[in-house]
Amino acid sequence: MIRPSRLATTALLTLLGLLLAGPTAFAAPETPKPGALPGDRQLWRIADPKLTQSSGLALDSSGRYLYTHQDASAPTAAVYALDEKGRTHTTITVPGVTPLDWEDIDRGTTPQGQPALFIADTGDAVRSQGGNRREFRVIRINEPDLRTSSAAVQATGVTVWRLRFPDSSNRNSESLAVHPQTNQVVIVDKKNPGSGQASVWALPPQPSTTEVNTLQRIGSLPLDEATAASFSPDGRLFAVRTYAKVYLWRISGDLGAALLTAPAVRQLPQQGQGESLTFTANGSRLLVGSEGAHSAVWEISLPTQTDPSMAASPPAGSVISPARPTASTGVSRRTQVMVLGGILTLLVVGLVGLGAWSRHRARPENNNPEHHELTF
Repeated sequence: MIRPSRLATTALLTLLGLLLAGPTAFAAPETPKPGALPGDRQLWRIADPKLTQSSGLALDSSGRYLYTHQDASAPTAAVYALDEKGRTHTTITVPGVTPLDWEDIDRGTTPQGQPALFIADTGDAVRSQGGNRREFRVIRINEPDLRTSSAAVQATGVTVWRLRFPDSSNRNSESLAVHPQTNQVVIVDKKNPGSGQASVWALPPQPSTTEVNTLQRIGSLPLDEATAASFSPDGRLFAVRTYAKVYLWRISGDLGAALLTAPAVRQLPQQGQGESLTFTANGSRLLVGSEGAHSAVWEISLPTQTDPSMAASPPAGSVISPARPTASTGVSRRTQVMVLGGILTLLVVGLVGLGAWSRHRARPENNNPEHHELTF
């Protein structure tokens, strides 16, 4: 028979296995944040207490830092480079520019091929004009080398393009994206007046710095409240977010044609006032942020589930082929790993105990107490 001491040892090892499995072995799985899917994770919170209205995100050229800026309340024209913990690494002031309502930021290049940042001064929160703004701006600056920059630098190569819509209307546009191959600048208005849809507009290929540039409409989006947009690094995906969802179009040629197809769509992790979006450096995931003091930046999976009802008609576009779908189990990856570790520990303990019992039965008992060292 198995001696009481051996039973006690096995019981203790079993308890150890359960403890290694963590608290999830005894309790129900954690309730995920509303809108978050398995694999989504909060990276960090913006540490700078001054940044209470972060309204855009863009990766720097090295992929190590994130650019952001303030919304309509910004007292000075400045871009902030945040490090991997959400701390302000460099503040870039833009000389000769008074911010009216900065809404989004993206990275592109200058005509000479040098890295540049593009800032959308395209919101309608302009008290000096009574909220009836008719002229908008996109500002381009040279991207500094953050590896060698100091904590505060002044932007160089400042270029300002004045913009208006064809009907000279007052449209609130909170989304800007720069195509990584063509350097084409597009903006997305938040909602067309009276239509319940957003429109995508393109700047001229070579905008004038002396005259007002008229935007060209290239497509509509079956959504309203668009708050940020971004192209993937390879230029094959176009993402637009609202406060609650993100939409993804696959581009095989012309962006206008792509917008006729049904987008993939997913819920976003619940945020206070989500107004920022960009792709990760390899284009496989998205980074999303929000306004608010010490707001969080999330890394999330791309949308994979297509909504055919959102295809533009006429003409009807082709449906996007979904990427690998992610099953929603409601249990985090960390929880799964910890539980698996506990199960494996129990299996090892059980096998060792079975071997000891078999050896005991194979030979006659004696009166000498036995001692076994268990090796895992």
